[in-house]
Amino acid sequence: MIPGNTFLPSLGPVDTSLQPEALEARVKYWIARLPCNTDPTFQLYLRDISRVWDPEDFKIPGRRPVTLGPPQQVVSTDWDFKPSQVIPTSSQNICTAGVLNMPIKYPGSPVMLPRCLHPIKDLVKDVLAIELALKRKYLPQLYDRYWCYITVDTRIVPPGEKQRNGGLHVDGFQGQRYVTKLPNDHSFLYTSDMPTWFTDEAYNPPPNYNINWFEGPGSFTEMITSQFAGPIQELCMISGLQIHEAGHNPTLKPRPRFFFRAEFVLKHYDRLGDTINPLLGQFEHYVDRSIQSTLPVDASQSQGGHFGAVKENCSGEPPDLPRPPVTHPE
Repeated sequence: MIPGNTFLPSLGPVDTSLQPEALEARVKYWIARLPCNTDPTFQLYLRDISRVWDPEDFKIPGRRPVTLGPPQQVVSTDWDFKPSQVIPTSSQNICTAGVLNMPIKYPGSPVMLPRCLHPIKDLVKDVLAIELALKRKYLPQLYDRYWCYITVDTRIVPPGEKQRNGGLHVDGFQGQRYVTKLPNDHSFLYTSDMPTWFTDEAYNPPPNYNINWFEGPGSFTEMITSQFAGPIQELCMISGLQIHEAGHNPTLKPRPRFFFRAEFVLKHYDRLGDTINPLLGQFEHYVDRSIQSTLPVDASQSQGGHFGAVKENCSGEPPDLPRPPVTHPE
């Protein structure tokens, strides 16, 4: 059992359709669609996610999202909404649940997806299958060693505004609290509209890494000079070193946007306000944020990036991590 975890009573049996054995056909589908490992963008992505966090790696230019194409089942954007609504009314295959960094899997556990998120079950299946395909074809790490956290945010974006808080950042910053650095995180992104923006510029970390990397003097926001739009209605992969920021609504009318992120990490997130998965139970240090119809605006604000000092165990090789025992909800 993960320290500090108290399981709630099980709300039903494990959904076998989300487990690796049931995803074999999808794994084969995505293996055939992975980029060639001679592709420079894919090469750098594989390098990033195979190495331990090292701030010096930001000096490497050319880092871009790896676009994989649309999910097998297209995520519906057929929304009937009025500009005054916070959340669009939806058909059965629209997900209007809002979750922030909610675990759906911890090391050794089955994948547990609450019923209110079943409208995106096929999208989650694709992400799990791609992760299994990568592990099978290219990477030595074990799928079972990883946590998987998802963020789902659906809302109407006013003209000129962003669905999520702006500012260049990375998903997977390892600052002072991570004295022993871990292999880099990696994420899958999907947006229905208003693409995420990326940069492929190199970034020179400051001496001793001792600044707020996300804002202020010397930060990504101050130093990066060019950006490009990522894909929409397609899945893409990014490493924990990919610098990016939220997209904005460039039109004069309110527009709906569905945002999905799945992060595979070797870290136990314990940030106040992250969503609790009722099928996995509550972990220590959380405040109660249940699954809701939308996320508060400040939920997307980055909490990381401050002080990147303490560069220990940045050897480029993963540490020998203990693996928690398999414990299923009773």
